[in-house]
Amino acid sequence: MTSIQTMSVSELLSEAHTISDETRAEFANLTEQQLNWRPGGEQWSVAQCFDHLVTANEAYLPTLESVLSGNKKNTFWESLPRASVRLGKSRD
Repeated sequence: MTSIQTMSVSELLSEAHTISDETRAEFANLTEQQLNWRPGGEQWSVAQCFDHLVTANEAYLPTLESVLSGNKKNTFWESLPRASVRLGKSRD
């Protein structure tokens, strides 16, 4: 597998789709009871883990798709060189 730092947006999306397909293949036959079973009071079920991953990743997909389609416009802050951003940080 390629390092995330060197992957293009299209490669990242392709990898995400592959992972999604593999996950469906692996977990599609679990019953509702199996998906919701929790090994302990403070531990998450398989369904809770998937819900968390889907919710967390939903925020990234529109941006990735926008970059891939060429419609992504940098914000003011994204356009600043990294050195400029560092100048604004306080020194401890």
